[in-house]
Amino acid sequence: MPDGWPLLIRADAGPRIGAGHVMRCLALAQAWRDTGGSVSFLSAIEPASLRRRLESDGFDVTCPAGPAGGPADAAATAAIALDLGASWVVVDGYGFSSDYRQAIRPASGAKLLVLDDLGRAGPYRADLLVNQNMRAREELYAERSAQARLLLGPRYMLLRSEFGRWRKWRRDTAPVARKLLVTLGGGEVSDATVKVLDALRRGGAADMEAVVLAPTRGRGGKAVVAAAAACPATTRLVDEDPDMPKLMAWADLAVAAGGGTCWEMAFMQLPAVLLVLADNQRPNAEDLAQAGVAVNFGAAGTARPKGIAAALAALAGDAGRRAEMSRRGRSLVDGRGSRRVVTEMLLTDCFRARPAGPADREMLFAWANDPQARSMSFSQRPIAWDEHVRWFEAALRESRHTMLIVEYRLPDGWRPAAVFRADAEGVVSFSLAREYRGQHLAEPALRAGIDACRARRPGLALAAHVKEANAASRQLFENVGFAFAGPCAAHDACRTYRLE
Repeated sequence: MPDGWPLLIRADAGPRIGAGHVMRCLALAQAWRDTGGSVSFLSAIEPASLRRRLESDGFDVTCPAGPAGGPADAAATAAIALDLGASWVVVDGYGFSSDYRQAIRPASGAKLLVLDDLGRAGPYRADLLVNQNMRAREELYAERSAQARLLLGPRYMLLRSEFGRWRKWRRDTAPVARKLLVTLGGGEVSDATVKVLDALRRGGAADMEAVVLAPTRGRGGKAVVAAAAACPATTRLVDEDPDMPKLMAWADLAVAAGGGTCWEMAFMQLPAVLLVLADNQRPNAEDLAQAGVAVNFGAAGTARPKGIAAALAALAGDAGRRAEMSRRGRSLVDGRGSRRVVTEMLLTDCFRARPAGPADREMLFAWANDPQARSMSFSQRPIAWDEHVRWFEAALRESRHTMLIVEYRLPDGWRPAAVFRADAEGVVSFSLAREYRGQHLAEPALRAGIDACRARRPGLALAAHVKEANAASRQLFENVGFAFAGPCAAHDACRTYRLE
C-alpha cells in the first residue's frame, strides 16, 4: 500500500482506562505498516513511556482536541483525517458514541473501522466492526449500517508484531511451576498487585521466582515496593517497557487481569489465574475459564490473599492441567488476527477482481514465465508463446473455467496485481505479480479472487494442490481458510487443501 493512504487511529490510554485500547491499536498499526501504509495516532496517553513506545516504533502521535468523545474531538479527528488523506479511521474506546462516529465518517472522507467489545454503543455506522471476544455475536450489532461487515471472535485478536516471532514456539510444561509473572494491566492496579504479593508471602513461596509488572512510582508505588520486599519469593519489579513475549515464555504461570493481556498469554500458552479489575473484564475471565485456558478468580476487590495463594498452589502443582491450558490457549489465539483485519480492510478498499480478457494475454505470459513462478510450478520448464496462446484461448472459451485478474488500487488508478483461476472441478491456481510480493498483499488478493469466483459460481467447493516444498503457498492457502485434506493424488510431493 502506498504511503499516500495513511491510517488514523483514535484511541486513548491512562490510569483509569488502562493501556489496552492503545496497545491493540498498535498491533493493527504494525500490520497496516507491513503492507507499506503509514499510521498516525490521535491519542491522549499516559504514562509517557507508552507514548514513547509508539514514537519509537515510528508512529506519529498527536494529542486530541477537547474532552474525549466530545464534539470538538470529533470535528478535529475528522479534520486531521481529511488533511492526511486517510484511507481509514480506526476508533477504539468506550467513550466514543454513535454520534461521535457518525460525525467523523462523512466529514473525513475515510472508511471507518470500529473496535468494540460490548455491542452496546449502537447504532453502528461503520465499514468494519471488530469484536475480538468469545461472546461476540452478530445479534449484538443488529443496529448497524448496511455496508458494515463484522469481524467477530478471537480469530481477529490483535497481537503486536513482537508476538509474531513466537508463532512456531511451543511451551514445555514444567513439572512444578516455579516462575511466576504478575501483570495486572496499565491502570490503577497497585492494590491488586499488593494482594498478589501478600498471597505469595502467605503461601510460603520461598522457592518461587516472581516478575511483577507494576508502577513503582506515584500512587500506590511505595506499597508495591514494600510488599515485594516482604515477599519470600525472589521478586523483581518491572515498571515500564518489558519484553512481554519473552517474559511470558520465561514464566510457568501468571496472575493477570482479564483485559487484553490475557489473550496474549493464551497465544503464549501461559496458564493464568485471572483477577477482574473492571466490569468489562468479567466476560473475558469467565469465557477463558469456560474454555479451559485460565482460572477465573473473580473480582480483585473482594479477593483475599489466602484464596489467591491456594489457587496458585493448586495450579502450580498440576502439570497436566497446565499443559492442557497451554494447548487450548494457542488453539484459541493463533497470532494472525492483525493480518486478518488488515486483509479485510484492503479487500474493502483496495482489491477487486474482473474476468480476464484478450488484452491480458501478453501480461499473463510474462507472469507465467517469471522465474519464481516457474520454480514453484509442477512443470518448471519455460512456457513457449504458442503453447501459452493455445491454453489462454481455450481457457477463455471454457464456460466452466474461471480466470480472473485481481486488481490493486493505487493513487493513480487500478493496476493488475494477480491472476486467479479455478477449473471445472474448482481446483485453484493463484499467482501474484512480482512487484507486489513481500508486501503482505497475497492474502487480500487471493481473497478477492475467491470472493469473485464464488459470486460467479455459487456453491462451488474450491481446492488447491500445493507442492510440499512451497511452504509460503501452503501458509497462504491456510491463512485464507483452506484446510489440509491429505496428499495430492495427481502429483508427487504435493498436498491438497480444500475450502468448502
